Amino acid sequence: RHFENTLLNEIVVYIHNNIYAPLSVEELCDQFSISRSTIQGLFRAYLDTTPKQYISDLKLNEAKKMIMEHKYTISMISSHLGYTSIHYFSRKFKERFGQSPTEFAKKEAYHSSMSLS
Repeated sequence: RHFENTLLNEIVVYIHNNIYAPLSVEELCDQFSISRSTIQGLFRAYLDTTPKQYISDLKLNEAKKMIMEHKYTISMISSHLGYTSIHYFSRKFKERFGQSPTEFAKKEAYHSSMSLS
């Protein structure tokens, strides 16, 4: 059990440290010399999610923060977070938050301007 916790913690830290890279479950398996079923089991047992979903949620939450900073365009955020397609990124963002990144950015900009007045 301790070994599993330590391994999972190392994997999670690795994911957080490489959030801006295109990360895959295969890469994690190679990096930590474990099988796909082992990593799936760890994430299911301790985090109640899959590694792929964990990575996706982390990246999308980071994207949301970056949009709120108003420093980058949506396409810059998409590529910065390792997405190969802005269309895929937008679809995933909408699935997760119920609105496209552009819609979110517009609402965010509106709320920011309202709080300044």
